[in-house]
Amino acid sequence: IVLTKLNGESVTVNNRQIEYIEQIPESKINMMNGRYHIVRESPQEIIEKVTRFNKEIVSGIKVEVNYSMDPTTIIGIAAGFG
Repeated sequence: IVLTKLNGESVTVNNRQIEYIEQIPESKINMMNGRYHIVRESPQEIIEKVTRFNKEIVSGIKVEVNYSMDPTTIIGIAAGFG
């Protein structure tokens, strides 16, 4: 997701790596690797951007089911090995 640093520059954050968000009064996004980003957006705005981004990803997924497949093949495809 694209957010705005305090100096007005854009920063792209991997929303899957966000651990938690603090409001200090800016938003401090604490990442799983221990780093953090201070941004202008409120925690609610960040959550809305993450939700919108995830909906876009999910809506683009096409699922096909072939019931004649061996179950181990289906598991492999679901895990990205097919």
